[in-house]
Amino acid sequence: AVVSTQSRSRYYFGEIYHLLSCSDRCSNAECLKSPIAAGKSCSNQRQEKIYTLQGDGRITLVRPAEGEWFTIDRTFICENHNCIPYGKVCDLVDDCGDGSDEKGCVNHFDCNPGSNMSLEYIPLSSVGDGTYDCVNLRDEMTRCTDDVISGTFLKVSCWVIGMMSVVLNSVVLFRGGISLSRVKSSSALLDRALIMMIGLGDLLVGGYLLCIAAVDVSYRDSFCGRQYEWLLSWKCVALGVISTVGSQVSLFSMTVLSVFRKRSIAKGLLCPGDRANKRAYVKVMAITGGIILLSTLLAVIPLLQRFEDDPGRNGRTP
Repeated sequence: AVVSTQSRSRYYFGEIYHLLSCSDRCSNAECLKSPIAAGKSCSNQRQEKIYTLQGDGRITLVRPAEGEWFTIDRTFICENHNCIPYGKVCDLVDDCGDGSDEKGCVNHFDCNPGSNMSLEYIPLSSVGDGTYDCVNLRDEMTRCTDDVISGTFLKVSCWVIGMMSVVLNSVVLFRGGISLSRVKSSSALLDRALIMMIGLGDLLVGGYLLCIAAVDVSYRDSFCGRQYEWLLSWKCVALGVISTVGSQVSLFSMTVLSVFRKRSIAKGLLCPGDRANKRAYVKVMAITGGIILLSTLLAVIPLLQRFEDDPGRNGRTP
């Protein structure tokens, strides 16, 4: 039975789609029938076929190896002058090599709109079905908002908290750096260094909030259509690393500081007497450097391909 409803045309592919669209049975589908070509129009077939011009102006193609005769009306001429059967037009595959056989088709979803480098098409029924079919995950990003940060309260809070965190923690780091040279005991040196590390972590988180707020402004009212572009960009990855490093630095520094203070109180080491010598500075540098290194590893390791949690591998949304 021939289907004449508009809505069903999107579920047919190849030759059936071409038949329905070119017979005016699907008014929402454009007929992609190419014009009759001259003898040199099919560049990818010239080596294996013989062209014969008939009296009616059409061309007959002869395939010597198989002895198959067919007219040019069965051949779709691509924009790059390659030729394919109409059964391969609008079939979700770039058979032409330049995507011209998929242009104007209403039965597919373009995973890379506007791109001529990476052509990928999926059925419309696969869009928003909870399964990642596009490599860039774009088929599951159709249900989204037009803002990176939703709501006026969160937008304002992000700016205010981010600016306060950057300014106040910068002051903490500046004053702490000056006071380190005046510290006389090794216990006070480590205590002051860990406090500065907490400030450093909070500073990074504050910078992350400001960057996200700035991204929200730059993608204003257009984030839904460009969401995959942002999520797959190096800027998004970099901000994720910064936020993770900042939070982990603060967490590890507070943990070490709590353990150190408890131990110091128990042993009475908070009292003056243990002078801050070269060995004490090396110890502080080792502890703070270890915290930064561990925090960075925890932020970077999940980005490695071996450890990456790619929802596209199992085909399900998180």
